[in-house]
This record gives sequence, C-alpha cells and structure tokens, in this order.
Amino acid sequence: MSETHETHKSDDHSNHNEPHILEETHSSHKTNSKEGTHASIEHNADNHHSTNHDGVLLWSGLALLVLLASHWILPRLKHLRNIDISILNSICGGIALGFVLLHILPEVIVDVQKIKHVFHLNILNNHHILIFFTFFLVLIGFLILYSLEKVAHDSTKEGNESSGLVYALHIGVLYYLTFSVGFNLAFYAHEGLYVLALFTIAIACHFMLDEHAIAHHFPTRFDNSSRIHLSVAAVIGWGMGYFCLLNNIHYIDIFMNAFLAGALILSTVKTEFSLFEGRSHYPTFLISLLIEGIMVILMISQQSLHHG
Repeated sequence: MSETHETHKSDDHSNHNEPHILEETHSSHKTNSKEGTHASIEHNADNHHSTNHDGVLLWSGLALLVLLASHWILPRLKHLRNIDISILNSICGGIALGFVLLHILPEVIVDVQKIKHVFHLNILNNHHILIFFTFFLVLIGFLILYSLEKVAHDSTKEGNESSGLVYALHIGVLYYLTFSVGFNLAFYAHEGLYVLALFTIAIACHFMLDEHAIAHHFPTRFDNSSRIHLSVAAVIGWGMGYFCLLNNIHYIDIFMNAFLAGALILSTVKTEFSLFEGRSHYPTFLISLLIEGIMVILMISQQSLHHG
C-alpha cells in the first residue's frame, strides 16, 4: 500500500513537472527560432551589403572608363569642322556650373555634419565654423587654379609658352583634381546611378574645358604621355575611394568635393566670362544650365520618393 501511494505520488510529481518541461522545451524552441531568424536576417543583410558593393564597383568602374575615354575623345571634337567650339564650351560650362551649384555644394553643406562624429574637437561643434571651412576650401580651389590660369594666360598673350615651373604646377593640380574625381566615383555610385550619371557628365565637360585650356597654354609640353599620367591618377583615386567606402571612411570626400567645386566653377569662368575671348556662346550656356537644373531637380524628386 505504501509502495502504491509512493508510486501515485511519483506519478503526480511527474505530471506536475511535465508542463514545466514542455514550457522549457517550447521556450528553447522559441529562442532557437529567434536566433535562427536573427541569423537569417544578418545573413541576408550581409548578402545585400555585398551585392550593393559589387554594384558600386561595377558602375563606378564603368563611369571611370567613360571619363578615361573622354580624356582622349572630347579634345578631338574641336578639330571637327562642323563643331562650333564656342557652343561646345558653353554646353560644358553650363552643365559643370549647374552640377556644382545645385548638387555638390548643397551636398557638402549636409555632409559636413559627418565630421563632428569623426573628430572629437570642441571647435567642430560650431556648425558655422564647419561651413566656413568648407567654403574656404572651395575658394582655395578656385584661387589656386585661377592664379595658375592667369600666369599661363599672360604668357600666352605675349606669344610665349609658359615656363616649365608653371606647367609643373598646373599639371600637378590637374593630377590632384583627376585623383579626386576618381576617388568620388564610388561614393556617387553608392548614392545612386542617376547622380553617378550626372557627375560623370559634369566631369567629362570639366575635362573638355581643362583640355582646351592646357592645350592652349602648353601646346608643346602637354601631350599623350601627360594624358596617360592623368588617367593613372584617376584609376588610383578610384581604387582608394572604393577602399574608403568599404571601410566607412566618408569624411575625406567632403573636402575633395569642396576643392573640386572651386575647380569646376573656375572651368566655367575661364571660358564663359572669358579668358578666351570669343570662345563662349551665352544662349547655349543658359540652356545647358537650365537643363542641368531640371535634371538635378528630377534626381532630388526621385530620391525623395525612394526614401518616402
């Protein structure tokens, strides 16, 4: 009888513990399920991240090839008899200036906030100081190129080719600008194909204007070997830009864009307003500027719909 009672007691204890065991088992399955779901989400995110970077590499690489080709193709357009060089210059100037004023500078103003999270300096907490420093770089880019253009232009007006020192300084700045262009390609590709296309078109126009200027000032010194060196600078910049994008180093492109903006503004000024007299066409410049403005507005609208 005692054994029977103990048996029933044992069974009751077992039945009493059974819900706890089932509950623990259910909890364990639930935990494993959550962990599996989280792991699946992380895996999908990693795959999407990898795919996104593969797309950036592909499209930025194609844009690089287009820009490298423009180094060789666009300068030859001015030798065609049916091409009016003033209209071509004004098209390039309008597109380049529109992209600077309507995209690069507004983007720089927004992105300058990133610097606060990278450098922990009290002075950087002042937004006005950051904006001042950014536009100071724009001004420096403009003044450096303007000074070099002025010296070279004065020599050309007197019928002489500028000195080797002026050429070395000029080509050195162009190397840096071409490097900056390559560096920014990956970041623009990451931002979207539409903005990458606009940037590529604007920079191709910038190359056209710079090619025209440097060939005018240095007809014997600037040759195909110089173009090859500029192309190498663009490729190196592209590789470094993609590396920085992969490692989330985003603040360097802000300063490069600021300096590049100054250079693009000068590219327009020196042809349109006009160091090269008679080499611009105002109606074409205005139309090109308006078209570029419409394209940037469409890009902003597309991005707003995408984020909305």
